[in-house]
Amino acid sequence: MITSPFTGGKVLLKQEEDTLTYRGEEFSYIRYFYVCEDTGTEFTDRSLDEKSLGQVYEQYRRKYGIPSAEELKACRKKYGLSALNMAKLLGLGDNQYRLYENGEMPSLSVGRMLSLLSIDGVMEHYAETAAGLFDEDEYAKIRDAVTGSREEEDMAFPILRAQTYSQFAMAELYPSERKAIPLRVKQPRWADYDGWNNTEIRSLVS
Repeated sequence: MITSPFTGGKVLLKQEEDTLTYRGEEFSYIRYFYVCEDTGTEFTDRSLDEKSLGQVYEQYRRKYGIPSAEELKACRKKYGLSALNMAKLLGLGDNQYRLYENGEMPSLSVGRMLSLLSIDGVMEHYAETAAGLFDEDEYAKIRDAVTGSREEEDMAFPILRAQTYSQFAMAELYPSERKAIPLRVKQPRWADYDGWNNTEIRSLVS
């Protein structure tokens, strides 16, 4: 329970609309704060400051397409890399990527660079150009991790498509006449069925 740091008495949790200038731009947000019932003095703690300012940071990230801390952590884990090796691949300071994962806001230029990591082939490019930063064995592991993740993604859709065709071969379909039946795999797709022994799948994939 939160008590007043001034009197030890009760406090009220308040909120109000406010604006904050961050990196030269003004953002609107909801400011959270406590008020001491005895003195009327306003104060905050770390959790309230994070709750308030987090709204501003999130608006800034969305405006400029800067990945969130969670997205950066997921990207690194996807390739099975340490934060140190990720920083080396990207040409950042040794601890910089970890700081971004912990919520530190990157500069606009670095943020835009980080946003490219989700594009096919980008991590492979960084791995190819960073060979001289690692010893031979370590680099081989990094290269295999990066290229292996890409190969798994490339294989995912053909496997899904093959499974889908197999499911249709086994399905018991009794259309009374030619008609369109909705097919749902991962996203809605449409297939046309024509007769019992002459099933034709159209527009299964776009």
